[in-house]
Amino acid sequence: MATPAPHTSADQLAAPANAQSSSLPRWKIRLILFWGTLAGRFLIWLAGRLNPPNVLRVATWVTARFEPLTRRRRFANYQKYFGGDPQAAEKMSALDVGHQKYLARMRAEMARGLALSPMDLSAFNELVGREHLQKLLDEGRGLMLVSTHAGSWWFIPSLLAMSGFKVTVIFAPIAYKPIERYLLETVSRYGVKVAFVGRDAWLAVKQAPEKKEIVYLAFDVAIQPKRVEWLPVGEGRLAIDPGPAILAAKANLPVLQASHIHLANGQDRVIIHPPQPTELQPKDFTPAEISRVWGERLNDELRNQPEQWWGWSYVELTAAEPNQN
Repeated sequence: MATPAPHTSADQLAAPANAQSSSLPRWKIRLILFWGTLAGRFLIWLAGRLNPPNVLRVATWVTARFEPLTRRRRFANYQKYFGGDPQAAEKMSALDVGHQKYLARMRAEMARGLALSPMDLSAFNELVGREHLQKLLDEGRGLMLVSTHAGSWWFIPSLLAMSGFKVTVIFAPIAYKPIERYLLETVSRYGVKVAFVGRDAWLAVKQAPEKKEIVYLAFDVAIQPKRVEWLPVGEGRLAIDPGPAILAAKANLPVLQASHIHLANGQDRVIIHPPQPTELQPKDFTPAEISRVWGERLNDELRNQPEQWWGWSYVELTAAEPNQN
């Protein structure tokens, strides 16, 4: 686990946030992908041979090696989130310690999920709110399921597939073909199908009612920067891609939102939230109105488990507009 150096004050930890933040450079993204892939495969190999506490220890060591690569981005985001809070420096320091612990656990769980059998995965994931899924599927409408990049979010479609649901996951195109091939091989273990934006994503959405399928995707990362919706996040704001809301409205496909949470007892919980009217009849609402419902739940997640949002390290919050609140 990455911890502050001896004698480092909260004010010093907050210092990187004072600089102007920008998108991660391409060389840094390539570096993270390359070493992340190697580290991930190493963890998967170990997960099949070590007990969970030892896998977590290795994941903690790996996380500490990656910590400097995203430190500037994290603290810039923390500062935007807390805004003018007089205790912001102390809260940022505490949040980052928790976030590093979360990242280590997330990586350890990923390794366990890929190394163990699907039934082993379901043993430490609890599903709450299954009735909301079943009701919409019984009505013959199919549905879109969205989530944030929080907890171990990729367990959501895997757990649903193992629970007997038909699930297709929508991904942005992956520029690195070895990673795409590895992704396809991995999800096939759980009976999950994959569709890609710009290839067959729209077809998957259109066919969901006919096939009684769940189409799953995360919404809190903008993959097309020229087309964004702005959501208030704490005292800052987050650019998200309205694509999922546009797809749901165009197909009039009802939407549910899920959360994945790491519990203190070592178990995980998947929560399917009750739908809002906006989500049940998306054709009657704008993408902005649909996205705002999801954004409110994102803020709930950040209030309850702020350290468990992967986005701190990889997205870019901006300062709030004067009339945001």
